[in-house]
Amino acid sequence: MGCLSEAENSRWPRLFAAAVFVVYGYYLPRYIFPEIWNDIYYIYDSCLIPVLLAFTLYFRRLKEPIEVKLILVFWGWVLISRFLNGDYFLATDIYMVIDTGLIYLFLVVCIQLKGKARERFLDWISIITTVFYTLVALVCLYAVLFRKELYNPFTGAEMCGFMGVFRLSVFSINPNSCCIWFLLAFFLLIYLFFRTKKIWWRAMIVLAAALNYVILGMTFSRNGRLAFSLCMGLLVAMLLFHRFPGKALSKKLLITAVALCLVMPLAYKSFNVTALSINRISAVLAQRAASAPQEEIIEEDAPAEQGDAQLAAGGNQEKAGEKSLAEEENMYIDNRGFEDTGRIPTYKSIIPTMQREPLRLLRGCLSPDVMSISNTVLSRPKAHMHNTFLQILCLTGLPGFLLILAFCALLAIRIIRLFFSDAPLTIKTMTLLLIGSFSYNMLEVSLFVRNESAAFLAYIVAGAVLAYSYEAKADRKAKNAQIRA
Repeated sequence: MGCLSEAENSRWPRLFAAAVFVVYGYYLPRYIFPEIWNDIYYIYDSCLIPVLLAFTLYFRRLKEPIEVKLILVFWGWVLISRFLNGDYFLATDIYMVIDTGLIYLFLVVCIQLKGKARERFLDWISIITTVFYTLVALVCLYAVLFRKELYNPFTGAEMCGFMGVFRLSVFSINPNSCCIWFLLAFFLLIYLFFRTKKIWWRAMIVLAAALNYVILGMTFSRNGRLAFSLCMGLLVAMLLFHRFPGKALSKKLLITAVALCLVMPLAYKSFNVTALSINRISAVLAQRAASAPQEEIIEEDAPAEQGDAQLAAGGNQEKAGEKSLAEEENMYIDNRGFEDTGRIPTYKSIIPTMQREPLRLLRGCLSPDVMSISNTVLSRPKAHMHNTFLQILCLTGLPGFLLILAFCALLAIRIIRLFFSDAPLTIKTMTLLLIGSFSYNMLEVSLFVRNESAAFLAYIVAGAVLAYSYEAKADRKAKNAQIRA
């Protein structure tokens, strides 16, 4: 790299990876310490992240694969489109510009790391992510089993609650939004399962994966369940590839199709069985918790008349408890099926949005205005478009939309090739995280426009997939050259 010494070149990837790891770790507990987190974000992010971006651009010298260059162009267009919308001093969307730059940082880290260094980085990212969300899931399990709302001891705000009586929400985040945490944690645990050969570690990983699966199910997010079911079908297909190896792509396609048809319905239905089991267990636990204090009072020494009254009251409360138990039998039962809950009208609202504001097709809009027109035609206001690509179209217009579409298309080609290749299971498992994330984003908004750990994890894994894919391509070229020689 020009005038840089060889020692500087070798030191920079490790320093950069450490910086990215710290930034990612900073985003994980944002909802546990929101006030402290916001203070750091609004004071330091606007200074430190641009400096890190500047150093990265300097050391990388734009020697990036085409996919990363598309993200860099998208980042530039986000900045230009803010100016075109009158935000000349970035008073409104400064953090949108900075967060878009973070896509580049997280995407490129695994591309510049090589061999064991990349594996160690991915291992540590997986470990801190799965440990954090498994601990959150453990707290959620207590809330679900005992049907109790729990509060953050550091802030007093809700940590575990129930939306619409039965749907688990975490940190007051909508169940459709927080479910992605447990989905990604589950498949990171699958990655770690293949990374280790130790029985005890694998046993702990299986338990943690089961816990994340249960909590994902208790959000009752149909989108999250569908993404999980799709990935499970592909995981089974991937395991069958390794159990019955064969070079024919047609054979692999057939295995994939059969696995998806058989596994997806079973995986989706399994959530109903899990919810029913949790419902029965929690009903019993809730009844025992309600009756325990009454049993203690009856055992105390008391006058005969008072004791008789307590026994009578206890009998009445026992009957009430039985009635309550019967009423709560369906607390964790979801009968919505696949009926639309407002997404189709939201998608259709893109048409009047562009008709009323044609310039939005070219320049997009400022982030506070993304739903300003759509909500005038919707019966219920929405916070976003419930589709990442429509959200990007509204925010950045056709130029930004086409750039992201091109990036996703090229990345999809890499994912497909890697999935059907003979790469190790640890590498191929990463494709499941991306497939699950993209599937989820067809009905929600997470990637490219939000600054949270789920999106950043997807960028890190996307960079790893690109790195392994390009290295595999280089190895094939080298082998072909040797054969010709």
